[in-house]
Amino acid sequence: MKTLWPPDVVERYRIHFDQMRSSVGDDLKAVLDHFGPTPPDKAWLLLERIVTWSVYTEKPLSLPERMYAGTIAMLSDVQNGGFHQYFANSSGDYWEDVLFTLRAAGDADSERHLLRTIEIFPDASPSTDRATRNAQLVLIEAQDEAAMWAHFSRQDDEYYDQAYPTYETLWLALHQVPNQPFIPYIEPGTQ
Repeated sequence: MKTLWPPDVVERYRIHFDQMRSSVGDDLKAVLDHFGPTPPDKAWLLLERIVTWSVYTEKPLSLPERMYAGTIAMLSDVQNGGFHQYFANSSGDYWEDVLFTLRAAGDADSERHLLRTIEIFPDASPSTDRATRNAQLVLIEAQDEAAMWAHFSRQDDEYYDQAYPTYETLWLALHQVPNQPFIPYIEPGTQ
């Protein structure tokens, strides 16, 4: 069952989105152009709120939303507990979006690292479904637990030296996504 936000929270989101649409525009290109090559904190707040609103309304995330969610998930989960934790958690659902982000931004070094990291999975392709991916991890561990932990440890150590994708990488990659409606419209009185 969905938990409803208090009406004042929904209203704050509605007002913020209305203000941004009137001053910036409503599509992705307008947002990227408005904030320029070095986006301020206001840009990241807007992206966070757009993703949060899509999750709240149980709407599937668009590619730009998945790229943002994937960036945040990887940066937090891998830095907190390494790649094994990242792939065991729902954060790993976004690994393909992170790979897309790296490729779109031209971050070849990080792309190669991520590809080396996923080599341990069958066909070098972790499932994007958490339960299936966890079953993959269980099988990998059952085949050779020491090798699995050594692999992830190596990849973690390399990652900590270059933590990716950076916010700059994400912003650059977003410019490669086809233009699309981006800032949600919330009807007054929505709950």
